[in-house]
Amino acid sequence: MTDMRGRRIVSAFLASLVIAGAAAGTASPITALPTDTSPCTQGQTRSAFNSFIANFNRGAFAKLDSLFAEEPDFQWFSSPHPGRRLGAEAKNRDTLIPYFRWRHAKDEEFRLLAFNFSGNARRWSNFWFEAIRRADGFNGGRWRGMPGKGAAICEQGSPRIIVLSLGGPAPGG
Repeated sequence: MTDMRGRRIVSAFLASLVIAGAAAGTASPITALPTDTSPCTQGQTRSAFNSFIANFNRGAFAKLDSLFAEEPDFQWFSSPHPGRRLGAEAKNRDTLIPYFRWRHAKDEEFRLLAFNFSGNARRWSNFWFEAIRRADGFNGGRWRGMPGKGAAICEQGSPRIIVLSLGGPAPGG
């Protein structure tokens, strides 16, 4: 969104996402520095996220698996409804691909509306996004707004997602 009202809505929603994530145990800062990694460039970070959306929508589970860092670098993948994945479950890398299979079976899909590279921390890059999301059995299968945030690391130039938090329906979404 480019107007001030849109920016306020997104800012307010992202703030609520952090609060909701804290209540669910997923908004805590990254607890351990990723091993032998560096932050990704803006292009690498966006490429990794674009690849996530494309491969999620296609059901390309092997590619999805390769996009996410392994333990101990992986921190969490969280989502409210539809497909609730919060708290300890969000931090469990072993259940990530089965979760994606379950959501794909529900015909869930995403479309990216906006991507914002937020810069780099010590060993990872940060981003936030606005997307729309739909799934069978949720909201009558209609598209709903979905802001979110994430972080990626680069291992020998190859980006891996370490955090991805999907937000709920955007206000007025």
